[in-house]
Amino acid sequence: MSALLEAASLSKTFFSEHNALPAVCNVSFSVAPGECLGLAGASGCGKSTLARLLMGLTPADSGTVSFNGQPLDFADAALRKYQTVTAEHALRIAEIAIARHFLLLQTLRQLAVFAIHCADNTYRHAC
Repeated sequence: MSALLEAASLSKTFFSEHNALPAVCNVSFSVAPGECLGLAGASGCGKSTLARLLMGLTPADSGTVSFNGQPLDFADAALRKYQTVTAEHALRIAEIAIARHFLLLQTLRQLAVFAIHCADNTYRHAC
């Protein structure tokens, strides 16, 4: 199965007056149709920068991004309409999905504990 989204050797360094701060260093990965990719890391480790690189909101110093096997040219005017959602919005959507997932897991765990208690007749009156 070919990659739906592919990043190859993406790098981005930010510069201040006195320092160079490498934010993303030679990142490569691919996501096939139906797969899900999650990014986790400490604050300041480059997650948002990577998302911005993938969406073309921040230009990469090196590397490429491909979608359905086609390299994305973020200078292409046809892609501009898809760049209206910022990386921050995309990350907030992911955070909401993760929070819902953990809420579901917590609810399932509580139901499992309740079911065990019912099986032990601990809560016969509630079952």
